[in-house]
Amino acid sequence: MIDFHSHILPGLDDGSSSIEESIEMLRLSARKGVKTMVATPHFYAQKEAPEHFLERRRQSWARLAPRLPEEAPEIYLGAEVYYYTRISNTENLSRLCIGGGRHTAAGDALP
Repeated sequence: MIDFHSHILPGLDDGSSSIEESIEMLRLSARKGVKTMVATPHFYAQKEAPEHFLERRRQSWARLAPRLPEEAPEIYLGAEVYYYTRISNTENLSRLCIGGGRHTAAGDALP
């Protein structure tokens, strides 16, 4: 099973508030049969540039990754992007795609 929408990265949004909470979320997900998760913290272009968001996401992941439990699902980094007018004009938006690839959480390829 794949969880395409999770807020497991600690301290980024209204999801996990700590590494310990993230670890518990991962353990519970694994027990429910989740094999793969996409971490999708909220991104609001009106509040910050993609580069700033990506750095905050990287730092959160760097704190969590070394503490992942053995049974944790495989994790891909992504973002839950708030839609806004002229979204396609945002520089570096593609770097928010799942795993840095060409797919959004909905599975649509970007042009």
